[in-house]
Amino acid sequence: MNIQIQWTYTKKGINDISFVSDFLDGKEVLKWLEDARRTGRMGSIELVDEQGRTWNEKNLKQYLQKESEAPSEVQGWFDGNFDKETHCAGLGIYITYTQQQRKHQLRKNRVLNELASNNEAEYAALWMLANELKDLNVMSDVTIHGDSMNVIHGMAKDWAIYDDVLQSWAERIDQNVQSLQVPIHWKLISSKENKRCDQLAEQALLGISIESHSSAD
Repeated sequence: MNIQIQWTYTKKGINDISFVSDFLDGKEVLKWLEDARRTGRMGSIELVDEQGRTWNEKNLKQYLQKESEAPSEVQGWFDGNFDKETHCAGLGIYITYTQQQRKHQLRKNRVLNELASNNEAEYAALWMLANELKDLNVMSDVTIHGDSMNVIHGMAKDWAIYDDVLQSWAERIDQNVQSLQVPIHWKLISSKENKRCDQLAEQALLGISIESHSSAD
């Protein structure tokens, strides 16, 4: 977590002076507070994160402790395949992260019925990914990869979403993503780079169910 320090410097005989720092790593902020306190000239202090939330020193320490135990280096991939004859969609997602100095990966697929298009299948796959990220209780940046230009640019707010059905999916995804309260980075990749999720989606359409959550030393 990055924190901006807004503080007032006080010294007898001169007017108080207010300063605002750049955004700094939370751990560095705690070190600065400890050092600044020794000067005896530290007036009012306000700590503000990149989402505009304010913190006191105690709460920041507690949060950083939880953050150190939560998943980090979180990356997610998604893909959706659509069968026009059955109106079924195969969804595939893949997540990697680090926790307690161990690497973890999650693979999962499923089938959804009565969808209308491949675009809807892509949004449904991203919705599935967002649900899994929410369950992981992530507390640091997340990078989401997808090979659908419409979805990636739509969710990144680069392109408008005009279809009402797709807009409904996007709104549900936004709710889950915003509830994470962490920065989300959207990355458009090639179909070749997304082969793992494409295979999971195809397997779902073939009736092959996969759900794997593993770790490695």
